[in-house]
Amino acid sequence: MRLSRLTAPFLALLLAAGCTQPSTGTSGASAPGTENPRQCITDYREGVDYFPDKTTFDKAKGITVEYHDSYKVVHETEPLKGAKSQSFVLLQCGAPTPKLEGDLASAKVIEVPTAKVATSSTTQLPAFEILGKIDAIAGVENTDYVYSPEIKKAIEAGKISGYGNAAGEISVEKVGALQPDVFVASGTPNPAYDSISELGIPVIGNAEWLESSPLGRAEWLKLTALLTNTEAEANKKFATIVADYEKTAKLTRSVTSKPSVVTGAPYKGQWYRSGGQSYIARFLADAGAEYVFAKVPGTGSSPVDLEVILAEASDAQFWLNATTTSEWKSVSDVVASDSRLSELKATKLSNVWNPTLRVGDKGGNDYWQTGVVRPDQVLADMVAIFHPDLLPDHKFVFYQKLS
Repeated sequence: MRLSRLTAPFLALLLAAGCTQPSTGTSGASAPGTENPRQCITDYREGVDYFPDKTTFDKAKGITVEYHDSYKVVHETEPLKGAKSQSFVLLQCGAPTPKLEGDLASAKVIEVPTAKVATSSTTQLPAFEILGKIDAIAGVENTDYVYSPEIKKAIEAGKISGYGNAAGEISVEKVGALQPDVFVASGTPNPAYDSISELGIPVIGNAEWLESSPLGRAEWLKLTALLTNTEAEANKKFATIVADYEKTAKLTRSVTSKPSVVTGAPYKGQWYRSGGQSYIARFLADAGAEYVFAKVPGTGSSPVDLEVILAEASDAQFWLNATTTSEWKSVSDVVASDSRLSELKATKLSNVWNPTLRVGDKGGNDYWQTGVVRPDQVLADMVAIFHPDLLPDHKFVFYQKLS
């Protein structure tokens, strides 16, 4: 079976390690917890649909999936920022490798359900938790930034390892020692990803942050479901998230007064300004607010001089996400860091709100973790900030106002 370029001994170790964790049901398999805990196919039959539970991507624009009887083909438009499109095959364990032709002839083939996944970002972890698959996480680059109490327990128990080095970079050696079934990359291309791939470990991308809507971003949790064969659970959980999000967004459709908002913060003399097609811009629109840079093109963030913000956003009534750490406790702390920030109307009105209610003792922020897969909770916080009369009994999950 063509899974990678691993040497025979290393491949044997990887496959042995991959058969130690339970997974959800697949046709033609033994019961969980027996000699076949991954429920691999033991008696393959051509023409049998081994994926009775399927999913689709309706909100996300950067990923699609196509089902075949014993394998799934996943296509990502831009797996990493600026990278070319990627397709890979998820093959039900125990099934023969299919004959792949055309664009798929050189595609990575990864056996599912995966039992050991190396995640490159803490933003990827909540998907495993919401799907009940924490046991499938093998490692994360920096365990200090993990917020989830349950995942932290797994780290303390030695079930999840960190693979960052002293320089704050990916240690390829540590990743190799984990022997993961797959490495899920994020952000921008990194030479370490090529080195990991050379070890025979399949590297795939997770580009949720490039989506232009909060729900599209959250739907990438289904990538985790595809890797762990938990599509049924993903469909159920995501449907609830969508319903709750849309219910809250509906509250603001009739508001006539929409406050103006600026987001972001200065860093070394520059301000990273989100584009008007970014998911944060969509959040603000659905929360009944006017984003001052709504007409700026792009889905990502771009640096501009602080003077640009002072000139174009000084009249914004609210300032969100001034920081996602707990470095500023009050508005006076903001002004002390740079006296020019006192010129912002939001500063004068003390309308500065930050998603810092859930910050761990080592800096991990749950806004960048649970908030990724629960945009319904983030939106409810925002609506309560801009239109408190619409959610008078709201209990904030992520945001708090600077004193």
